Amino acid sequence: MPVACPDTVIATVDSRTVEYHTLRVLGHGVCSSVYELQEAQTENTVAAKVIPKAHLQQIKENQQRLQQQLSVQQALQHDHVVRLLGSFEDGNNIYVLMEQCSGMSISDLLQQQGPFSEQQAATVLSQVLPALAYAHQQGLAHGDLQLSRLLLHSSGSIKLGGFGSAARLADDGQPCTDIRDIGVMLYTMLLGEPPGGHVAAGDTQLAASGSSGAAEQLCFPQQPVLGREAKELLAALLR
Repeated sequence: MPVACPDTVIATVDSRTVEYHTLRVLGHGVCSSVYELQEAQTENTVAAKVIPKAHLQQIKENQQRLQQQLSVQQALQHDHVVRLLGSFEDGNNIYVLMEQCSGMSISDLLQQQGPFSEQQAATVLSQVLPALAYAHQQGLAHGDLQLSRLLLHSSGSIKLGGFGSAARLADDGQPCTDIRDIGVMLYTMLLGEPPGGHVAAGDTQLAASGSSGAAEQLCFPQQPVLGREAKELLAALLR
């Protein structure tokens, strides 16, 4: 069930009072929901993550995690990263305002249209990878990359969100989890499901070196047909 959001929300932003009208639910998780809010005066829309105060008060770590998330998101300024606009609270909730995207993710698009062509998947990664590289340059690993975090903006571009699990990079500077997650997303875009599914007769296999040095087998179905370069890239990312 979505977290309840009032029909009208009054916020204090930069020492001025702003009235927002709640339009619709964009999505929800276990402890929060995201709503589309419209500013009454300008009619501009924003996405607002609504978090019940009661949830934060129950567990102190939740408060610390939220502050960390806001700090991380505020520091990330990139054309392909969802922009944090600010935050405020009322008696019941904390509201985290973010730039409004279309409400659709790459995961939604995959469900609608089926597997992407290699060119379509390359177009997605050409926008996501610079954003991820930027985060890594800031010393941060995303930590929870998945297709539902890749949001379609009204401009047609793709924005990377969901930095709630972001953490400092390991001492060796290798963001291994993010790299493998890129491989999982690419595999899923191209084949319509994540790696590790049922292996059917006639599937082709390609060795990928596991973390222990042992060779793992990536399985590729006969349809859709992937080029050799795509298979080798997936094997390198998923090792």
